[in-house]
Amino acid sequence: MKKNIQLLISFLAVGGMILLGLLYFSDLTERKASKEKFADFYEMEEDFDVLFLGASHVLNGILPMELWNEYGIVSYNMAGVGNRHAMNYWILRNALEYTEPKLVVLDTAMLARDEKIGELEQLHFSVDHFPYSKTKVEMIEDLIEDEERKSDFLWKFSTYHNRWNELEEQDFRKIPSPEKGADGKINVAVPIEMYYFDEDYRSPEEDTISVEYVRKIIEECQSREIEILTVYLPFPDNTGWQGESNRMAEIAAEYDVDFIDYYTMLELVNLNTDFYDESSHMNYSGARKVTSYLGKYIMTNYGIEDHREDEAFSSWHDDYEEYLDFKKENIQKQEELKNYLMLLNDTSFSYGIYFKPFNQIASYPVLVELLQNMGIDFSQIPNEDYFLFVDNQNGTRHEMRLFETLEYRFGDFSMFYNDDAHLELTNSKSESMIITNSDIAIVIFDNRDLSFVDQAKFKLKGMDMEFPEEVEY
Repeated sequence: MKKNIQLLISFLAVGGMILLGLLYFSDLTERKASKEKFADFYEMEEDFDVLFLGASHVLNGILPMELWNEYGIVSYNMAGVGNRHAMNYWILRNALEYTEPKLVVLDTAMLARDEKIGELEQLHFSVDHFPYSKTKVEMIEDLIEDEERKSDFLWKFSTYHNRWNELEEQDFRKIPSPEKGADGKINVAVPIEMYYFDEDYRSPEEDTISVEYVRKIIEECQSREIEILTVYLPFPDNTGWQGESNRMAEIAAEYDVDFIDYYTMLELVNLNTDFYDESSHMNYSGARKVTSYLGKYIMTNYGIEDHREDEAFSSWHDDYEEYLDFKKENIQKQEELKNYLMLLNDTSFSYGIYFKPFNQIASYPVLVELLQNMGIDFSQIPNEDYFLFVDNQNGTRHEMRLFETLEYRFGDFSMFYNDDAHLELTNSKSESMIITNSDIAIVIFDNRDLSFVDQAKFKLKGMDMEFPEEVEY
């Protein structure tokens, strides 16, 4: 009997070690994108006040850390690439097991889609982070018909065990998203074409699977006394998606919930400066505009508190500092002028910008619009060597011309011809720049501590700006 007990104990010990090993290797080999996106969500001890649901338009277009800085809103972006509304429903169901939000914001794009999921890879991104639970089993049963595929989502080692040769350094450490679930984009793309559809146009006319799950999301929130705001985020529409917005207005009225339609949201953005690609997703400039508008709307219409002075959320100030460092690193990585200018539509930074006299900027209409997006009217720039400093910390501007000096708290600037007859731009906080033959030169500073961030210079000749001479809608 004693020998049998010892054998049983040995068997259980070996089995336990094997199980722990499998769990470790399962965690090691799985792709980390889903866990990294949601890491901060699960680590949050207090409740989130606002959750955002939707597809990539929301993922790229709503920035929770900007909401925190501007309004003190504690929120998380739960959206994922290609998320259908059946997926949004289950993402919400899972989230409600960990937090009790006051408000859910649902973007209703893809209302006409008559399927529960898109690509399986997109589903992995959106749900791999789910801890194993009754809700996760119910979700997989609902979303996946193929019995052989279900195990891929319930036992991840079966999906990712063949990734051994793909493992990289980041697989051995967690790198949480500094954007609280969002994924901002850096590029500027002008839409090829844009159509406006009659507001009487409806798509879909009959209820689809997506409509069914939008109803379930609304009813789930209402049953829990969670307020819900439905929206239709803007994008350059050349396919008739606007019909979904028109249809959603009817559904929202039926449930007596707020709805901000596509047409209202489109007024917030510039189609030539605020999009990452030609037909769909916002870049950081567009996302900041939409985020700011939604933040103001939420604070005006719902009982959401400003938590910036709340000790329970003091860690969010540290998170915001990390987010600002992340934005600074994004600027330092840029090599294209259009991306530089797009990212400078951001009051977190101040900058000085040099303009060469008689340059060709005016021949790039979208480049002019990017300057306007920063609040610079290029038509007012004189045809001489000219330096404009924009202080976004206190809303002032300062001019400097050739052979002049600008003494300022961001450093002392001067512009002169050096002993080698090269035009030189200097600043006491950074290395000097030889700007001879440059059409534009930029020096950027961090408003937190007035420190130097980056500097760059650009020639327009030979630059692939990817801007058409004229865009017609």
